[in-house]
Amino acid sequence: MKALHNAIRGGMVQSCHDLSEGGLAIASAEMALAGLLGVSIDIGKVISDVSAAPDSLDTFLLFSETPSRFLVEIAPEEQDRFVEYMRSQGVHDFACIGQVTETSRLIVQHGKKTLIDLPIASLQTAWKGEAEKA
Repeated sequence: MKALHNAIRGGMVQSCHDLSEGGLAIASAEMALAGLLGVSIDIGKVISDVSAAPDSLDTFLLFSETPSRFLVEIAPEEQDRFVEYMRSQGVHDFACIGQVTETSRLIVQHGKKTLIDLPIASLQTAWKGEAEKA
């Protein structure tokens, strides 16, 4: 927590969201909504020691609310500095799992398998509690 806090204060982090309420799926959706930009992630890159059944692993990786986990957005030009800093602070359990995109879509994959592919506009409508117009 202290290392991440210092990375944020040091300007290495563009945005950060905890994975407490809804896990990675909800955090990535909320971050996409905040910037109205797309995001593409591959949950196959998530560091995990879980040996869940293959059919439930995707659900676990997407919605696990394990404490002390964060989704962090780093500008490409800050990535090397962020990685070096975190490692120098003894933090090694992190991975680059995706990127911000100009697609205006939330895309979640596990390897080559697409799990979620939704327009940010649809997420925004659902978040506001508005009924989609047919």
